[in-house]
This record gives sequence, C-alpha cells and structure tokens, in this order.
Amino acid sequence: MLCLLPILSLLAAICCPVAAAPANAAALPPPGVELTYDRPLGQVAQYRMSLDARGEQKSLGERLPVRWKAQFEFVEEVVAKGTDGTLWLRVRARLLDVTDSAGTLAGGMPPRWPAVQVRLNPRGELIDVSAAIGEPDPGPRERGLMALMVQPGAIVLPARRVQVGEEWTYECGRIRQTSRLLSITTSGGDEVARIVSSGSSPLALDESSPALGLTTHLTGRVQQESQIDLLLAGGLVARHAGEMHLEAKSEAALDLPDGPAPFEMETDLRVAFDVQLATIDGQPVEPR
Repeated sequence: MLCLLPILSLLAAICCPVAAAPANAAALPPPGVELTYDRPLGQVAQYRMSLDARGEQKSLGERLPVRWKAQFEFVEEVVAKGTDGTLWLRVRARLLDVTDSAGTLAGGMPPRWPAVQVRLNPRGELIDVSAAIGEPDPGPRERGLMALMVQPGAIVLPARRVQVGEEWTYECGRIRQTSRLLSITTSGGDEVARIVSSGSSPLALDESSPALGLTTHLTGRVQQESQIDLLLAGGLVARHAGEMHLEAKSEAALDLPDGPAPFEMETDLRVAFDVQLATIDGQPVEPR
C-alpha cells in the first residue's frame, strides 16, 4: 500500500552460497540478494518522524495557503507472526510538536493517536489497518497517518533476488511503484541497503462526523518519491525520507436546519517527510 502514504520498517537479506568455480573458469556472477521484511516476535522499535507540508486549498472560489510542520514519535511492536512470514504490528503514536503558520489544520492534531494493528506480508504489502485491542476504531485520519508511518507499506520488495542497480515494479490495481536497489554499504558495523522508489496511488475516502453533521467524499491521487536505508542483519528500516504530492477534491455536505449544504474543496499539497529509527528494544540507535 502506497497511500499517504504513504506511511515502512523491516528487511532481511539472504545471499545464496556460490559454488566454487572450476580451475581456469570465469568467476560466477553474484547471485543477488533476497529482500524480505522479517522481525523477531516481541521486538519494539521507536521512530521519530518530521512532516513539512506546503501547498494550497481552494474553496468557494477562494485560494488559501497551506503551511504546517509536525513532529511525531511512534512505536512499533511485533505482536504476532504467521507461518508464512506475515507480521502483525501494534503501532502507537504521539504528537511532539506542530507549527501551523497558515492556520489550516482545522481542529488541530490530537496529542496522542489511538493505537492500531497493522498487518503486512513479507514483501511489505499492507494487508489491513484495524483498531488495536482495547482501542477505539481508527478514523480516516489515523489510518492515513499510520499508513505513512509503517515503512514496509511504502516500498514493496521484489519477489525475486536482485543485484545492486537492478529495478523491479509492483502493480496492484491502479497502484504502481518502481524501485531500485541503489547500493549496499557498511555503516557502523551494519550492512545497509539503500532503495530508491517512485510511485503513484489513487485516493478514495468517505468520512462521516455525526457530531458535526458533516459527511465528506474525497478523491484524488498521491505521487511519492523516497528512499529507505535498511539494516540487513536487523531487518529494520533505519531511515525513510522523501516527498509526497497530494492532489485531491473533497465533496462535503453540512447538515443544516434548512437541509444539507454542499460545498467543494480542492487541495494541492506537497509533504516532505523524514522518519528515523531512534531505539530498538530500548537501546539507542545512531542517526544515519
């Protein structure tokens, strides 16, 4: 799932042994790397994420600037694993800071978000996002934020071995993503795979706020370019950074005594994001 999306966190690389070449024979080419998301049961990873959004909204013929920044802390805990490699993550988040210079965050952002359960397959495809045990059902905003936060949902890994410089494409319905293994380097004693990716995904969202008497239907498209640094031995994303371009149209209706009052709003927004691993099981991780 690309979504807001975007929004991520795991990887293991296994190299096949190379048979010894016969004497005087040319060396066999490297077999490539198998990339798959895999983390130990019970592992807890803490991340810091910064968002920087700018753009404009158009409503009732008036164009309004959008400019805000926010910082979040979020924690992922591996609560279950399937025999096929499927991961269940419990994700909780809290807002650290927000700056809304244009005053466009209606109602602001809550200091804490309901914890959600995220299910991913070994390639990183986002299967679903649901309420965690004991938590209220996440609304569209919470689902969008968690989709952005969970790293594997942003970049789907190949179903085959790849070598440095090789590309792969993932398609699912109208979602399309092209990624490339840019390099494998050593940093701080860890092997790090850097993957760059670009893709696009449609948006479709229906939201109802009975307390406000408001219903909203949103359509649009998200384009994203990003790169991740993956710790091969640990199976974690150490950093995920990039930019999303969101173009959307909202059709809303407000219930008034005289009947529903419809109105439309168009949004053109660019969101730069930077997500960095801070701790693993309580142990600090050096910034990358």
